[in-house]
Amino acid sequence: MFAFTTPSFCQFYFGRNKIQYEQFEWQVLSTDHFNIYYYKEEHDLIQLAAYYAEEAFDELEQKFNHTIITLIPLIIYSNHIHFQQTNVLPIWIPEGVGGFFKFLKRRVVIPFTGKMDEFRHVIWHELVYVFMHHKIVSVAGDIGLWDAPYFPLWFIEGLAEYWSEGWDSDAELIIRDAILHDYLFSLDSYELMQAGYLLYKEGQSFLQFYENTYGADRIRALIEQYWRYESFEDAMIAISGKKYSQVTDEWKLELKQKFANNLSKESVLKANEFQITEHGSNISPNYYPIQFINISHKVSSEGIPYGIRY
Repeated sequence: MFAFTTPSFCQFYFGRNKIQYEQFEWQVLSTDHFNIYYYKEEHDLIQLAAYYAEEAFDELEQKFNHTIITLIPLIIYSNHIHFQQTNVLPIWIPEGVGGFFKFLKRRVVIPFTGKMDEFRHVIWHELVYVFMHHKIVSVAGDIGLWDAPYFPLWFIEGLAEYWSEGWDSDAELIIRDAILHDYLFSLDSYELMQAGYLLYKEGQSFLQFYENTYGADRIRALIEQYWRYESFEDAMIAISGKKYSQVTDEWKLELKQKFANNLSKESVLKANEFQITEHGSNISPNYYPIQFINISHKVSSEGIPYGIRY
């Protein structure tokens, strides 16, 4: 899932032709707040998409204290292969992208992957982008700003995760492991910018803490009043009444206290065991040097993978 396209993204995929194999006969379902574009293969799916979208709109309208008058274009593809052929983006779309929001025309494009819970989550996630972008631009327009302020990526992705699904077991697992194995990065660090999915979950975790501690109205205030300050850190200080570093330290301390009991179940590696992940970001599929080819993979009682070399 991503919200914006950048020149660097386009350059990365330079030279890869984008081929459209199918010709879609598009139809439009108009609801109270959406124009939903679909084709005949999606006839049974589209009513569910409309329900999820309207459900999200009603909830996010309250969370953002903001509404959108014009109908939002929502383009649904029945599978990821069709989704990769979309001409909404002129560039090649990687397999890992689960949907996107094109901010110039506020178009949301989403594939159905076969999982209803994931489909609902992606619709909600992308609509958080829509509301956030619309509110930021509206605030900037009201005060005569030519350029809307740029928010930190962890805030954008974290809010999209938190206000689309709250706090979930996936986020709990990732943040717990980051705390127990000491790779929870600072929110404004370069390492977190390169950490991929961890950036989403750290932002989600911080905003859950921030809302529970300071209230959802402070999150809305950050969106509405960021333009008044030189930096996001200055806005956080003014709205929270505390130093930015103090707020983030409170968040980290709460996480350490929450997961402290899990440390009692940790153990060091035995003589015939070795760690198969590295400190920092780890992605799949895993690569192993040839000398480690005979490996039996196991998972510890805490969900931490380790291997035994024979």
